[in-house]
Amino acid sequence: MFMAGRNQLIVVLGMHRSGTSVIARGLKALGVELGPNLLPPMANVNERGFWEDQDFQAIDVELMELSGLDWYDNCPGGRFRADDARLKPHAARAVQLLKDRLAAYPCFAIKDPRMAVLLPFWRSVFEQVECDVSYVVALRNPKSVVESVCRRDGFGAAKVYYLWLEHVLPSLLETTGHPC
Repeated sequence: MFMAGRNQLIVVLGMHRSGTSVIARGLKALGVELGPNLLPPMANVNERGFWEDQDFQAIDVELMELSGLDWYDNCPGGRFRADDARLKPHAARAVQLLKDRLAAYPCFAIKDPRMAVLLPFWRSVFEQVECDVSYVVALRNPKSVVESVCRRDGFGAAKVYYLWLEHVLPSLLETTGHPC
């Protein structure tokens, strides 16, 4: 339930190559702000842009590194612990970053495919910031995602099917009961 006068946060979740960039770009076209520090387009990868704030992405990369993970590791949810004490400084930084963005942009969206795996951490951040949170989950045919990731990164299909599950399942399970 959204409350009048409160800032709105939209979180785009999904597996890499599943359409999260298209969704974020669509939100931007509808007037939702994505931040001042967007990741630039990359030739032969995402030529129209990723539409994600590099400051949030940097936090996600650091969280995964602290947990001994990278985006392409299988079973990241089984190894990521949102209650890890080493994450506290990152949580404080994430809260402040989100507060700053919402102060500048009353309707703001964030997108980084890593957030699907890191959602327990981010949900604790969202709880510390006064705003209404809603989620958009990108669901693309897993076969199409697998073909795209395999072509881009050279991974085997079985690995990418597992990665797809490890991004989609938490996106759906962790948003149950929330506007989605």
